[in-house]
Amino acid sequence: MPDVRRLPGPGAPDADGYPVPLDGTLAVGLLDGLLSGVVPEPPAPLDAVARSVEAHREHARAWYGDLIGPLGVPAAAAAQLTDALRSSDHGMPVVLIGPGPDVPDELMRAARAQLLDDDRVELAGVEQAMVAGPAPRAAAERTLAALDVSGTAWLRVPADPDWIEALDVVADDGAERIALVLPATLGTSAHNRVAAMIQSLVSRNLPFCLVPEPGAAPVDLVTGDAAYGLLNLLCATGTAIEGHQGRLAEQLGQTDSAIIIEDARRITPQSAAAIRSLVDRVSCGSVRALIGDLETAGLIVPDVA
Repeated sequence: MPDVRRLPGPGAPDADGYPVPLDGTLAVGLLDGLLSGVVPEPPAPLDAVARSVEAHREHARAWYGDLIGPLGVPAAAAAQLTDALRSSDHGMPVVLIGPGPDVPDELMRAARAQLLDDDRVELAGVEQAMVAGPAPRAAAERTLAALDVSGTAWLRVPADPDWIEALDVVADDGAERIALVLPATLGTSAHNRVAAMIQSLVSRNLPFCLVPEPGAAPVDLVTGDAAYGLLNLLCATGTAIEGHQGRLAEQLGQTDSAIIIEDARRITPQSAAAIRSLVDRVSCGSVRALIGDLETAGLIVPDVA
């Protein structure tokens, strides 16, 4: 499979030894393994899961395969996933997505057991809701006490500064990660809330993934009226790491594609490595659409050699 390459190739290394692209493409490593497709949750058309799995196979084989992260699988779709697998799907990485806090844990336990027993998939981790509690700190404490997983776990937290105290609990635990749920309705208030949560995650050195709120529009390349942009989210994380807290909300809400694409191009290889040490995956509605937008913008190109 061809690699994603920055033609005409990287230039001289920067001060930290990272190769620097010369052609306006994104810094090496910024997108590697980041884009995570999600299997539709029942009720959905009978062939929807099979089509999602086949699309994931095609992405993994494509020239941009290095950019593809694990496939998100709702617990309710685990059985349909295994029905759609082939013997050649050995070790397909998946993240098991748990239901809301009002659904019994038995569904998640049964789905996890089913996937662990199937060598056609590799369970890369689980994503699940916080246990319902009277306050965010108590919810986080109860969730961690009840957590029964041996691998990576992302705990879903809304983009609401009231939940910052829950981040403290998870950070103190040191073993789990956060799934930051992006709001369905955008605007100044939403940008400020998301900015506060990203800044709080960065300041606690707490790794996180980014997932849209159920029913929300999928992540786009650049923030629009209905959804946040992949580039906006990555740039804002980099800005938070650099300590420029006052710019986060503005960057998240930037809808001018020329401006945010230029901001993304300015991310250095060193900054890209720092961003990816915290942001480990982004749930995408259409991986292929995002790849197409990245390619059209000249941010990635195939290695044709």
